[in-house]
Amino acid sequence: MAVWLAHELRTPLNCVLGYAELLCDQLEAPEVSPLLADALRVRDLALHQLALLEDVLDLARLEHGGMRLRIEPVEAIGVLKGVAEAALPLVRSGGNRILLLAEGEAWTLADETRLRQVLLNLVGNAAKFTRDGLVTLGASAVNGSVRLHVRDTGGGMTSEEAARVFVPFQQANAAVAATHGGTGLGLAISKELCERMGGAIALESTVGEGTTFTVTLPAARMAPAA
Repeated sequence: MAVWLAHELRTPLNCVLGYAELLCDQLEAPEVSPLLADALRVRDLALHQLALLEDVLDLARLEHGGMRLRIEPVEAIGVLKGVAEAALPLVRSGGNRILLLAEGEAWTLADETRLRQVLLNLVGNAAKFTRDGLVTLGASAVNGSVRLHVRDTGGGMTSEEAARVFVPFQQANAAVAATHGGTGLGLAISKELCERMGGAIALESTVGEGTTFTVTLPAARMAPAA
């Protein structure tokens, strides 16, 4: 039902987004520019709703076994570097710096597309809740596993708040939802994806100091043949 409904809603929302972008282009002229802010709000709301629908679709597929993962050897540090580059504008928009602490290679067994989705979600959250701080991405190989870390120097969470972040449609607290928006689905989906790839996701957080998310995945015994 959720999948059918999301598909039905996606088409009209794409139309709204298309018209909103067309209006934004037309309203850049000086004589109509006061209306541009309203058109931009319509566009941003449409983008938000489309993102929500994609999250609902992912959650529904995961819950009903409709999402097929392609598990294969993946060079995790390469994925991490790509995520750092893609997220750089978002991280900088909050006055933050991004630091990558990973060299060489670390092969893991994962679905590369979904691993990138998980890491982008973690970095996006770190950027959202950090201002004028540092977002650090790192990787390490430990006891047959590959661990990917996303750390921030944001406000951190209490243990009670941290216990809620992986629950669908919940956020750390009401203030977070009011200030930053969001649906509370991203981390729930990330957790499910990590588990489906044979791994796990965990967090450590200290109020006033920041948060670290760690994705642990099985290491590949060897890189694929060239």
